[in-house]
Amino acid sequence: MFNLARLPGRLALPGALGLALAALGIGASGALAHSAGAVYTLSNDPAGNAVEVLERAGDGSLSAGDEFATGGTGTGTGLGNQGGLVLDRRLLFAVNPGSDSISSFRVHGQELELLDTDASGGDQPISLTVDDGLLYVLNAGGAGNITGYTISRHGALSPLAGSTRPLSGAGVGPARCRSIPAAARWW
Repeated sequence: MFNLARLPGRLALPGALGLALAALGIGASGALAHSAGAVYTLSNDPAGNAVEVLERAGDGSLSAGDEFATGGTGTGTGLGNQGGLVLDRRLLFAVNPGSDSISSFRVHGQELELLDTDASGGDQPISLTVDDGLLYVLNAGGAGNITGYTISRHGALSPLAGSTRPLSGAGVGPARCRSIPAAARWW
């Protein structure tokens, strides 16, 4: 199962998957083929990470778009993750696993505006989740942890006091973090 961050007309795919779909010529599903938009993926380049925007036509086909620097670096190797990009309304957030940072962008149609790049609160951030003005980052390197941030109305990130928590054990190989909105909880 692949989880996509969705805004009307836009999708955010995990880095390698997004590039693989584009390379294979696989477009959006039939439900999305009626509207144009964009698909986002990360370069994960150790010389300079970037969000790559793939333009999506009304029929779902993809074409190369622009790249937007994150202000951080990638690792250049596979991360085995999902959720390295997350879209929340008009803000897009990205991991920079090579420089242990996270970036926020404002979405302007097919263009991205870099708003902020901050330390991730740990080593090798690989996954993000957003819930009600809060961003959580999963750091997979070292002992690993989850760290929270508040998101200002301008897209700036600020560490959330008391939110950093260790993972269940060393070397657990995390792949994704995901928040569940309060309205969807069953307990």
